[in-house]
Amino acid sequence: MEISALTRSIVKKDHAIISPDGYINSNVPGWINCRVNVIINEAMGARLCQTLITAGKEAKLEGKTTASQIFFYIISGSATANISGKSKKLITGQFVYVPVSSLYLFDNIDEGTAILTFHKVYEPLEGYEIPSVLFGDAANIPGPEYLGDPALRLQVLLPDNLSFDMAVNIFTYDSGAICPWWKHILWSMGCYTCRVREFTGLPMTGTP
Repeated sequence: MEISALTRSIVKKDHAIISPDGYINSNVPGWINCRVNVIINEAMGARLCQTLITAGKEAKLEGKTTASQIFFYIISGSATANISGKSKKLITGQFVYVPVSSLYLFDNIDEGTAILTFHKVYEPLEGYEIPSVLFGDAANIPGPEYLGDPALRLQVLLPDNLSFDMAVNIFTYDSGAICPWWKHILWSMGCYTCRVREFTGLPMTGTP
């Protein structure tokens, strides 16, 4: 699809880049006093949905996961996450994985807090249990060299086991670094770029 307006955004059948000037505000039931920008979703051909939430005054996110799991990452600010009886205050760099069939409530959200989310229909694998709620902090997750290149560092935020059917990573690039395998990816993937860091959410099954 060619976009005729003056924008940096581009949408093709196998990829899309949505710059801030192309963000469209959306409404999600239960998510109040906040701005929700849907960056990618299934209607574009992806196998996941990615949103960017910006909290207003007295913002609240409340709902229940059914078919889809949700990963919430605090880009900046803070919020209290209440997930199926577990509660934790999250600050910048911290996250929570919400599995299917889970009640969730985010409250006490500081105005201006930015939250990145990835949503994907969960595909169970026979012989493996559905994951449970998982809280984490990117500051406590190692970022070893990727492919032996010290200019590339990869932090794996979700456990690398087959109970999870998606991955969420933080890729850090030094200036001038190049990742050699982008053109070979067969997964649907959502990205959020922040200076020299890149957040990637990848379903572990399917093609774009």
